[in-house]
Amino acid sequence: MKGIFNSIIESIPQGSIVLFDASSIITSEIVINEFIKGKTTIYFVIDRNLDGIKTGMENMGLDMELVEIIELNEISEKNRIIEAIQKNHDSYIVIDTVIKYIDDLELIRNIVRHIKKNNNLIFLHVPKGCVDEQRMNYLLYVSDVVFTLDSERIGDEIVIKFAVPKLRFGIPLMRYMRLVMGADNVFIDTSRDIS
Repeated sequence: MKGIFNSIIESIPQGSIVLFDASSIITSEIVINEFIKGKTTIYFVIDRNLDGIKTGMENMGLDMELVEIIELNEISEKNRIIEAIQKNHDSYIVIDTVIKYIDDLELIRNIVRHIKKNNNLIFLHVPKGCVDEQRMNYLLYVSDVVFTLDSERIGDEIVIKFAVPKLRFGIPLMRYMRLVMGADNVFIDTSRDIS
C-alpha cells in the first residue's frame, strides 16, 4: 500500500485522532496494519481474537518488536488505554474496536486530551452500524481524520471501497478508491472506476 496511502498517513500529524469507520464484513484490520507498519504501536484488542490479530500482523510482515498487543476483556480495564497513551509518547495507538467504551464520554474526552498532549496518533476502529447515530456523530466530530471502508455487491463480486471524507490537515479524498485485499496485503485497484 504505497503512494497515496503513505501520503495520507504522512500528512496526519501526531496528536491526531483517526476514526476508522469500516464495514463489518471486511477484514479491515489488514488496512489498519498497513498504516501501522514500521511504527511503534500499542494495539488494544477488544472483542476480537488476539491470536488471529497477531497472526495477521506476522503474515503481513509487521515488525512485532514494534507492536505491543493488549487484550481488554472487561470494561473496568479502560484505564489501561489512558495509561498506555501517557507512557508511550509519539506512538500509534489502535483501539479495535471502541464499541465497548462508546457510552463512556469521559473516557473518550480523556483519550482526546491525552492523545494531543502526548503526541500520539490513535486509530479508533468502529464497525459500521454498531454504534447509535448520536455517539457516531460525536466520534466523527472529535476525530481529525475519518477513514471509511465500505463494501458493495456488484454482480458476482464484493467491491471494497476506501475514502477519507475528513482530513483536517489536508485535502480529503471524497471519491472512493477501490481496494483489493488479500490475506496479507491490500492495494488500490486503478483498473476500474467505481463511482
